Amino acid sequence: MVWESTSNGISSIVMTFPIEFEIVQQDDAIVKMNEFTLGEEEIFAYVPRYSDCHALETYFFGVRVG
Repeated sequence: MVWESTSNGISSIVMTFPIEFEIVQQDDAIVKMNEFTLGEEEIFAYVPRYSDCHALETYFFGVRVG
């Protein structure tokens, strides 16, 4: 997963997903993460599978001061 800064154009690796990681989406369009604010942090939620027969796996990423 790569973070691309909109303010300075620099990208950096945030994490590497495990080799068995699956992304299941309806098409190959860019997936917009859900965003909300918690105190001074912006929280981004990423759900790699749009549907599943069990609980949906969710990743949360927090950004503080850009």
